[in-house]
Amino acid sequence: MAKSIEIDYFNTFILKRVTNDGNIYSIWPNLLPSSTPTNGGAIHYFTGGNAATSGDGLELNFYVEEARIRGGYNNTFTDYGVRAYLTETEDQQQRLKSSLIYSGVYNSRTGINNTNQFSVSENITRSVNPNNGSIQKLYATNTNLNVLQENKASYALIDKDTIYTTEGGTQTQAAKTVIGQVVPYSGEYGISKNPESFAYFGRRMYFADVNRNAVIRLSMDGVTEINRYGMFDYFRDEFATISDPLQRYVIESISVAGTGTTFVINTNADHVEYGMLIEQGGSTPVDLEAFVTGIAYNTPSAGKCTITASKSITVTSETNFVKFVKDTVEGGWDIHNKNYIVSTQQGVPNDEQAVYTSTTATLQDGGATYSANPDIATTGGRGSGLTIDILTVGFGGNILTFRIANQGSGYAVNDILTVAGGNEEGEIKLTFIGATATLDYNTVAFDEDVKGWTSFYSYDPSQMGSLKNKYYTFKNGALWEHYDEVAVNNRSTFYGTNYPASITFIFNDNPQISKNFHTISYEGASGWQVDTFKSDYTGMDYRYYPSVAGGFQQDQDTTKNVLSYLEGRYETATPTNIGINATSPPFSYAGFNRKENRYVSPLRNNNTANPGEVIFGNSISGIKGFFAEVKVSTDNTTQVGGMKELFSVSSSWALSSQ
Repeated sequence: MAKSIEIDYFNTFILKRVTNDGNIYSIWPNLLPSSTPTNGGAIHYFTGGNAATSGDGLELNFYVEEARIRGGYNNTFTDYGVRAYLTETEDQQQRLKSSLIYSGVYNSRTGINNTNQFSVSENITRSVNPNNGSIQKLYATNTNLNVLQENKASYALIDKDTIYTTEGGTQTQAAKTVIGQVVPYSGEYGISKNPESFAYFGRRMYFADVNRNAVIRLSMDGVTEINRYGMFDYFRDEFATISDPLQRYVIESISVAGTGTTFVINTNADHVEYGMLIEQGGSTPVDLEAFVTGIAYNTPSAGKCTITASKSITVTSETNFVKFVKDTVEGGWDIHNKNYIVSTQQGVPNDEQAVYTSTTATLQDGGATYSANPDIATTGGRGSGLTIDILTVGFGGNILTFRIANQGSGYAVNDILTVAGGNEEGEIKLTFIGATATLDYNTVAFDEDVKGWTSFYSYDPSQMGSLKNKYYTFKNGALWEHYDEVAVNNRSTFYGTNYPASITFIFNDNPQISKNFHTISYEGASGWQVDTFKSDYTGMDYRYYPSVAGGFQQDQDTTKNVLSYLEGRYETATPTNIGINATSPPFSYAGFNRKENRYVSPLRNNNTANPGEVIFGNSISGIKGFFAEVKVSTDNTTQVGGMKELFSVSSSWALSSQ
């Protein structure tokens, strides 16, 4: 009768591999046979170790023997070796949010690595004040460990202690503990719950304290609120929109019905990520208890791809992809410009629990006699209900720029639509079908040289940082290098999309004088246009106009947009040939004209007459006000993505009243 003996780690160890005597069976040497084999000999069968048939049985099979020599009760026993692990009699977990712990060390001379060992006989923990919240970020500088909690910034001494003398001075001496004293920085500032905002360069650390509406620089001179350099109100309002709790983020898509581990979606493929949960959409979403394990793009520009799920599921025409996100304050160091970059980003749009890509179209024909007017209906194509906003028009009313106002329904990519309303109708071509909704973000840069915030940027990175004199960001899992001049005409292009560069400034000469602004001029490269030129507001008046809600209204003078040198150029003899299509001189200019390498333009009023004003509107030039706010930007015609320098901008004005 066979007997089972439980072999315990503490009185046995591995000796050698199972041997083979040349027959088809693996054997146990020096053991009595448990049976008589058919091929003769005293062989103990070892199940699962047929070396002749499996080919790898000899490599996998071992036998064990007790540690005491010859098995005697009081005989000498061999050493068991290093104990591999510590057995916990009571399995418990402790989560210390405001404590530090350290392991063994790595000895580079001997090659011994004890970083996975945590001693139970030594005091290897150091706690900070739990009233200041959890530890969110650790960063080592020299022989100090910077500890950033939600509500406090401190540093811990490493391998040293500070002794305070009777005279109030300090001395540093070696300590027996690895983590010494924890010394707080002055000021009640922390990193909130936004460790992603941390950046370091030289001797300076930067981070955002959302709970206190502050952006902090921690340096040799202590703690400084750099948001007070002209951006106090901005960050107060911006951080008020940042929330800590996780939010449900949903991407809706149109899918091809079917059952299996793979299925096709036809919209929003560029927003789907690995690991997202899969739901059956509709009025009542159903959790399919599966997640995304694979994404194979078919036509990325059209939002199509093949999804692989973690298990076989049944999908219909609607599929939701879900993840849980939080609002973030991304921070990073731009080594190219020596700037600290802060990007506040929403996890989920404010107005709806989904993110989509907008319907897009290209301009085929600008037509004629259009004016900037919202919601121009289109005709044609395979759907209905699509309208556009005409943003800018050229000489003769041709469409220059527009956006999709209402995507309608039933359209397909490459549909050609006619823009109704002009004497010579314009045309657009649909390039993508989606819904309109975007995440809000703002990215701004702080420059130490000028001690101020110098620029807003049109990109929203997932992460950012610098390496070997180059600035990089991550977006949707891809790595992007900024300031890359290898590609021609690639300026102001972020993540494959070109954005216009713009500058907003104030004309405020002699602020106590009411002025009439007549002209605008600039020195720099061709390709700049004036988007807005507006004065200060008047005081509040009570108006009886039905269009004024509540009857109260204040007025502000504005000018018409000023086209760039090339966009406003047209053939004098053939005014319909404008912009880069104007090739036969003499030319006239509806916007900026170039004189002695300086670009100049008169200002045309864009206001309607108010009570008491006899002559007003576009029949007069200029606007009146104590000061003027002006926004200039690069156009969509002149060497898009090329260098656009701007040295100075000026305006001529005359005294209105004093």
